[in-house]
Amino acid sequence: MGGAIAKNTSKNELFWLLGIGSSSIIINAVFFADSYGRYSGFYLDPNAAGFICITGYGLTYGLDKSKLKLFGQFLFTFAGFITFSRTFILLWLLLNLISLKLNPKNIKIFLIGAGVIILLISFSEALKLNAVRFNQLKALVTNEEVSTQELNEDSRTATWATFYEYVLNKPLLGNGYGSFQSNGLNRVGPHNSFLLIIGEAGIFTFLLFFGYHSYLTYMGILLFRSKPYILMMTIGLILFLLTNHNYFTAYYLIFISMWILTEIKQPSNEN
Repeated sequence: MGGAIAKNTSKNELFWLLGIGSSSIIINAVFFADSYGRYSGFYLDPNAAGFICITGYGLTYGLDKSKLKLFGQFLFTFAGFITFSRTFILLWLLLNLISLKLNPKNIKIFLIGAGVIILLISFSEALKLNAVRFNQLKALVTNEEVSTQELNEDSRTATWATFYEYVLNKPLLGNGYGSFQSNGLNRVGPHNSFLLIIGEAGIFTFLLFFGYHSYLTYMGILLFRSKPYILMMTIGLILFLLTNHNYFTAYYLIFISMWILTEIKQPSNEN
């Protein structure tokens, strides 16, 4: 049923669904500001909310109407920045650089980012933005020195390293379903879906999972001129999976994986 829903969901429908979700992040910040200062709306987790925003941002490159595209880029950029997800900010910069390959005039999109940062600086007190992440962002913009200790805090690579021994102990068949989830073999999860799969199910299942997403990337590159959003959404998905281990429990991740595949299968005019 999920595959059928993905196949029958158009780009515009997915755009508005992601737009509603991203709007909830802004509503969360404006009307329900809290001391944590990282907002997530419907998704309860700022990193997950950041994924929704970067997916919507990548999708805007598949829209035909320029005004709708511009509106979407501002919405997803603003909502994504107030999640203060480092993965979102990195991906936003990467996707914008890739967009220059499509058209050098896309450099003007960086103006949207500059406008969003100005808004955040202007309304930082009202929105009660996360002090540490906000100061890091502001320091990068103003070319001030950023604390390396703060940037490395809660480092994903350090978390991954605690699971390597379990993978090496049972590389073929893995340690069993749930062993790499929170309170399994470790107090916390690995924050990496690829690591979770090889650790729980072994190398063969990992190769299937890796091969599937490699195929999405390969086809995204082939179709880049006619369907640039496929590559952009795939890059966002894969890099998010490198920092998140909820692929099998956060169903929007599986849905986006399937939706990208159905878009690859859809014939385009240029092909």
